[in-house]
Amino acid sequence: MNRFNQILKTRRSVREFQTKRVTRKIANELIDIARWAPSAHNAQPWRFAILEKKELRNKLAREMGEAFKRDLEKDHFPPGVIQGKMQKSFERIACAPLIILVCLNKEDRQRFPDRRRNRLEGLMAHQGMGAAIQNILLGAHAMGLGACWISAPFFCPRTIKRVLKIDNRLEPTALVLIGYPKENPKAPFRYGAKRVTLRLT
Repeated sequence: MNRFNQILKTRRSVREFQTKRVTRKIANELIDIARWAPSAHNAQPWRFAILEKKELRNKLAREMGEAFKRDLEKDHFPPGVIQGKMQKSFERIACAPLIILVCLNKEDRQRFPDRRRNRLEGLMAHQGMGAAIQNILLGAHAMGLGACWISAPFFCPRTIKRVLKIDNRLEPTALVLIGYPKENPKAPFRYGAKRVTLRLT
């Protein structure tokens, strides 16, 4: 239990990586770890794509950056700020040695005749996706790797499907950036257990 607690409490979101390659064997091991996450009805709605080729990552980063730019323009950010945010986004994605794209398989959901239960089924599927991603993050940390979960695919799913030629039955939900850490982030602030535990009367 002490080993597990150490892994859990020392994991950080790492955004800067060494240039050292992360092997396909490691990527496969992380996906194997991810698939043991719990999911509603054991639907296992997750699908994973390993993005290794630098040219593909660069293209994805550029196209996602353009989608990001359109959103920033709608928010009336100054051009200089937009350019800075786009550059940081590009570098983060393009420079990661390995990226795992996490997609939701919409066909794995249980179907109901009413909208309410179908909506709830979708929410439960996303809960399972989060559990699978957490498995990847903890597995990567246990292997001495750094990782960062980014939810940008929610904001530009069509862009990702077009660039990566992904089936329409799949819904891109997250990118997990993985590599050997170049930074050692400090522990972020966490509320104490007392603060987050509800007292029921």
